[in-house]
Amino acid sequence: MPGKSMPILEVIRAGDLEGLLNLIVAGADLREEDEDGCFTALGEAAYHGRVEMVRLLLGAGVSPDDSAHECALGAAALGGQVETARLLIESGASLEGAGESGLTPLMNAARVGHLEAVRYLVGVGADFEQRYQESRWPPSRSALDFAVECGHVEVAMYLLERGARFEGEDYQDENGRMLKSPADLVELARRNRQRQASQADQAGVRLEDEVG
Repeated sequence: MPGKSMPILEVIRAGDLEGLLNLIVAGADLREEDEDGCFTALGEAAYHGRVEMVRLLLGAGVSPDDSAHECALGAAALGGQVETARLLIESGASLEGAGESGLTPLMNAARVGHLEAVRYLVGVGADFEQRYQESRWPPSRSALDFAVECGHVEVAMYLLERGARFEGEDYQDENGRMLKSPADLVELARRNRQRQASQADQAGVRLEDEVG
């Protein structure tokens, strides 16, 4: 509808910098959350790599640690957005901060497989040994654990190269056998990736059958 104002999150998704500025001037709620309560406006901008929008929101007084289910830096990590992550960190965002999810930005980058974001976060001092526990994951998971579980081989290899802790008693393969070396862990990540790709292919075939 012509002339109708857009909610701040829609303006951010559209990349409308002038529209965002107008909403800020008009007193819009800068902590508005998305439909799922996952990101605030700052997180949405960070996730989509809208550097100038992130800068504008920070300049308007939004905290660099603003969070909903995910913190703003965690949102940038999920989107693989190194430039918005850099801006947030330079503005004071906590490297180990987490929203309601409890996942650090590095864990987010590792679990979705954004290697460059992982490299950047580790390079600026993110703690790859920080651990997390939540009911749907095995207890006390690190960024390395998320990378292996989700089949991100290159991320797992990088974290191991940087010195991420490997203790064989912490890891078992699909058959319950204890892993003996970091190489075994990388191979498990590779099998997890193959399994997930196969599951995705099967899901695609089922969908085609249903549509057909």
